[in-house]
Amino acid sequence: MDRPVTSTSVEPAGTCTDVAIAVVRRYDRVLIGRRGDDGPLPGYWEFPGGKVMPGESTSTAAIRECREESGLD
Repeated sequence: MDRPVTSTSVEPAGTCTDVAIAVVRRYDRVLIGRRGDDGPLPGYWEFPGGKVMPGESTSTAAIRECREESGLD
């Protein structure tokens, strides 16, 4: 099913850096999450990810976002 994709960011274009994480484990399994039904883009499947905080490296942001969104440590 095709759905239009719109931005949910409140920042002007070009002012933030995003990260996304693909975690591939044994047997070619991949960690993805499904958005809740009450937020933007309900039901969409996605890799964990988010925004890089000021002064944060992209690798640190990727680890932080993965932990926040998956509950894995």
